Amino acid sequence: MRHIILTLALAAALPALPAAAQDLSVYAGLGLTVDNADDDTNTDLNLYIEGDFKGLYFGLSGDVVSITDGNYVDVYAGYRNALDSGLSYDLSVDRTLYTVDEASDYTTLAVSIGLPLGDVATLTFDGDYYLNPGDADTSDGYLTIDYYLNDKITLTASMGLIENDGPGTGGASKDFELAAAYQIGDETSATLHYYDGDDYDGYFALDLNWDTTLLGG
Repeated sequence: MRHIILTLALAAALPALPAAAQDLSVYAGLGLTVDNADDDTNTDLNLYIEGDFKGLYFGLSGDVVSITDGNYVDVYAGYRNALDSGLSYDLSVDRTLYTVDEASDYTTLAVSIGLPLGDVATLTFDGDYYLNPGDADTSDGYLTIDYYLNDKITLTASMGLIENDGPGTGGASKDFELAAAYQIGDETSATLHYYDGDDYDGYFALDLNWDTTLLGG
């Protein structure tokens, strides 16, 4: 619980940073996800606040989920940059804190590299390494292509490989995603996903998101 109190204090302090810091930007938003995984209706309400200073960023997000005892808070920090060639990269660390089951807290180390394919698409590699509680070591890698149909619609296809070395696990598994995103307004969007994988049956999910700039930008 002390972790949650400290992170909430950090979020409260962000908007009070001096406006004279011209290179500081602060963003916030909320999102609602509804899916039918496991033949059930599941919901996830996410709220976040993030500060960015010359590519260095730090943030806090919280998720209220329909799964019993599944609510959690993420505290994260990282560095993102884009080269003159258009290649972008993002290195980050994230600490996930469960509000009830603190023994399940874990840390994620992540890297993301994006390569523009002209003006119409982007190819992205995402890799994650999870410092899980217990004996399991889990990592994953995803290759994603985003195709910009127009200034409103983005089509996405992604394939991932998940490695789980914990006792009693099946080792490597694959999963897939197809998605279509629609930019409703400057700050609102909706995305329809279809997920399928070796370890679960295919299901649909709908994201509704609102994102805004509180400072700078």
